[in-house]
Amino acid sequence: MSRYAILPAVVLGAMSLGTGMAAATEYTTFDIPNSYGMWPVAINAEGIIAGTWEDNSAYAQHGFLRAPDGSITSFDPAGSVDTEVRGMSRTGAVVGRYQDGAFGVHGFIRKPSGKIVELLNHGIVAADSINSDGDVCGVLGDDQHIGHPFVRTANGKVT
Repeated sequence: MSRYAILPAVVLGAMSLGTGMAAATEYTTFDIPNSYGMWPVAINAEGIIAGTWEDNSAYAQHGFLRAPDGSITSFDPAGSVDTEVRGMSRTGAVVGRYQDGAFGVHGFIRKPSGKIVELLNHGIVAADSINSDGDVCGVLGDDQHIGHPFVRTANGKVT
């Protein structure tokens, strides 16, 4: 069973400034039942946490979102046998990569509405971050499996 703590930024700030102030430390722990491990990767201003968790029975990875009220939503793109969350925007859009049953690797965006969109149906794609405008950056693997950075704007233009 995995456990993670979120340390408030105010406490971190007081400790890093060396103010000598005695700060109360408050932790919130959470886990997903039957998880082998959890890897939170992003938190936005609303307190939504995004990350990846691994199923204890199948050892498959899945994406998750933890809402401020403590509820957890697990998700996978259609056809995924392994999902990895790599980033989240301030608005709650999540990006990452997933592997299909034929060992193809695809980048994805999970919109705040829950709709999941595949990015760049070409080779090996991993989406690493997304901004509030919906622009995504990541890595695109060519036929020789050499990675090339890319930016995909919200309107779909790829550079």
